[in-house]
Amino acid sequence: GVLLLWKIGLGGSFTGVTVHEVNAHGHAQIMGWVGLFIMGFAYQAFPRIWHVDLPAPRLALVSWLGMLMGIACRSTAMMFTASTWARPVHHFGVAVEVTAVAIFVTLLLTAFRRSGQPIKPYVAFAFAALAFFFIQTIYSGWHVARLMAAPDRETLLHQIATFQAPLRDVQIHGLAMLMIFAVSIRMFPAMFGLPEVSARR
Repeated sequence: GVLLLWKIGLGGSFTGVTVHEVNAHGHAQIMGWVGLFIMGFAYQAFPRIWHVDLPAPRLALVSWLGMLMGIACRSTAMMFTASTWARPVHHFGVAVEVTAVAIFVTLLLTAFRRSGQPIKPYVAFAFAALAFFFIQTIYSGWHVARLMAAPDRETLLHQIATFQAPLRDVQIHGLAMLMIFAVSIRMFPAMFGLPEVSARR
């Protein structure tokens, strides 16, 4: 983000950066900031809430390393789309990210199943967020691949106009907001002495 602002400032134009560079920034935010934060919190907190150990903690480490590699590959490829290596590196990054998120989701689902607890509303919100996490990882990979392969400006703009806003909706409301709701419903009453929200409500 800082690099893009410097580029815009030095160029004296808000159009001084490409849509690919802006998407690289967006990807680093969604996967690198929001995604990694959610993964770190969920790995630490949810098994404790469910009174179980995280299954296969070494796989959690693999998913962390995979996310770092995928984010680095994809964001770098988006910054250098004109390079011959950009598309293969991006595709590799997508595969690694999908694998990392699949591991994350599987470990949490396994932990919950072992707990034997019922699906309470906060759990439903959390699982919906996990589903959107996986969906947006695939969707984002497909969308950016189409942008990188666009043969002309018209095709590029059509892809952005049609698919970029829904992607951001899935990422921000599907992933981030639903996970915030899950954690808030479960944690805020205990942390701040608030009355619990009824399950039906």
